[in-house]
Amino acid sequence: MEQVLRKRNGLIMVAMVSVVLRYGMVSAQDMKPFLTLKTAKAMAEAADKKATDLGIKVHIAIVDDGGNLKYYLRQDGAPLVAEKISQMKAFTAVAMEKSTADVGEISKAETPGIELVPNLIKFAGGIPIKNSKGQILGGIGVSGASKEDDAACAQAGLDAVKAMLQ
Repeated sequence: MEQVLRKRNGLIMVAMVSVVLRYGMVSAQDMKPFLTLKTAKAMAEAADKKATDLGIKVHIAIVDDGGNLKYYLRQDGAPLVAEKISQMKAFTAVAMEKSTADVGEISKAETPGIELVPNLIKFAGGIPIKNSKGQILGGIGVSGASKEDDAACAQAGLDAVKAMLQ
């Protein structure tokens, strides 16, 4: 009888380990992709370099897929008012899953209700951060110069980390 109980307990243990391993691997494979601090920092540094090359002073905000600030950089001499705008641009890019320039085009089409959404920016400088599968990982917002220059800096940040967003 004792030998039968040992065999039964052994089989139960093997079954439990198999279940744990099987479901443990599934959850690791299905893990949600996210924006790393390393990637966010590299993106901000590239946008910073582009702004310096253009001779402009900007704020650079990078948010995660929930719109939470992940990394922030303010160049010396950047206008104070642009701090919040950069963060709102990054948030808008995540919330709408579109560039802020595209959101502006949507609002021109008089999309009902869009003007009532708080903190949405409707001019260039905010771009969603997507991985190679098109999943939203966050957003980058740049503010402090013209909308064209802000957008160029944001795009430079994204372009610099393309390989990191696989």
